[in-house]
Amino acid sequence: MARNERAKRHKPGRYPPDLHRQAYGRGRGAWCHLGPRAATGDRMQAAICTGYGGPEVIGLGTLPAPVAGPGQVVIGVEASTVSAADRRIRAQDLPRGFGLAGRLAFGLRRPRRPVLGSDCAGRVLAVGAGVTRFAPGDAVIALTGLAFGCHAEQVVMPETGAITAAPRNLSAAEAVSLLFGGVTALGFLREKGQLRPGDRVLVIGAAGAVGAAAVQIAVVMGGDVTVLARGKRDASLRALGARAVLPSMVHARPAEAGPRWDIVLDTTGAYATAELQRCLLPGGRLLLVAADLPQMLGGLANPLRTYPVRSGSVPERAEDLHQLVDWAEAGWLVPWIDSRFPLAQIAEAHRRQAEPGRMGSVVIDIPG
Repeated sequence: MARNERAKRHKPGRYPPDLHRQAYGRGRGAWCHLGPRAATGDRMQAAICTGYGGPEVIGLGTLPAPVAGPGQVVIGVEASTVSAADRRIRAQDLPRGFGLAGRLAFGLRRPRRPVLGSDCAGRVLAVGAGVTRFAPGDAVIALTGLAFGCHAEQVVMPETGAITAAPRNLSAAEAVSLLFGGVTALGFLREKGQLRPGDRVLVIGAAGAVGAAAVQIAVVMGGDVTVLARGKRDASLRALGARAVLPSMVHARPAEAGPRWDIVLDTTGAYATAELQRCLLPGGRLLLVAADLPQMLGGLANPLRTYPVRSGSVPERAEDLHQLVDWAEAGWLVPWIDSRFPLAQIAEAHRRQAEPGRMGSVVIDIPG
């Protein structure tokens, strides 16, 4: 049978044969984050991104359920989020200078890994040989990073990856809302910003997942936090621990706000480096979560400048997830959820993630 005839005869709602090969690959080890095909023929629902473009390029389909190989755990996903990274990859809305690099990294014409989602909360369904840290039934949270795969009913990952026991006092939706923003904020503030008790911290874009986590984590670490955020959000942002909320009129020129800070963390990518450096005290650090290529290269070219610029990615480690869990169980890190959608409404969730009025994480509920 010809290739195009096989594509026409695939079952409704299932992955067409050509995209099935894209997802699972022809070679050994392809797509290990979704796991090998289940010998039982079990299938799962997944949100499948068939190309680059608007939210309409993502829809619900079915894929073979993963099985656990040696050292791996299969997680029954109960909740995930649509993060800024998911939206940027789907839309190829990447920071300036990363267009070609993004296509080479993620796929030229469509995502090489069409099941997006890099965070999940759920329960362990199965473990492979040699796994000792987890057992079926354990409630866990996990990050798969650029392996993605979490916008599905099941995902498989190594026991040694970024996975740990879930907070005992939070639901799956609440727990997963802390992960992407929490790990990103912790990495920037602790490693890149070297935040010390008493540091004055300005968070720009505090209403998003990363910004809201940054406010709370900076407070826990002893920082004196001011936020810059559009809209009437003063009460909500103060409840997260911000001591001061700058008025929206300052948004155009944050350097004219008057005070200066030891750390400026910008999650928006909307401001020039020079503008933000004028907000810093001597010895201050500028942290750019959404830096474009010129900003990143500028920081690397002169790392010893008066106001160092730090950007780039942060590692995803089980110990960092465990730190977030400790703070959540102590009540120091609270969920910040904007909205919740079922997996079947994945396109609507992507639309919401892109809206400027969003406050917090966009959560995907995935019933087992």
